Amino acid sequence: MKRILLLSGVAVLLVLLNITTAGAQSSDAQSEKMPVFERFLENNKVVIDDAVFRLAENARFFDAYNTPLQPSDFHEDQRVGVMIDNSGEIVMMWKIE
Repeated sequence: MKRILLLSGVAVLLVLLNITTAGAQSSDAQSEKMPVFERFLENNKVVIDDAVFRLAENARFFDAYNTPLQPSDFHEDQRVGVMIDNSGEIVMMWKIE
């Protein structure tokens, strides 16, 4: 039940992912607009594009092919995509490059 509530509560928008219409820009131009991971902080926080975000308790991490990753797999200046829930916490983070 908790999982259903979490999924229904997730704002289904990829914040910081800057999705553009297909064919409107080249993939290189889209890649330049992707947010950049900087570092993990203590207390379950992460810095992306100079902004601090809180990680959800059950945050999950993936590569571009949805293979599960560990937080240690992310490196400084790594382009990322994130999904943020209604409370403003990151619930999923993808390593784009």
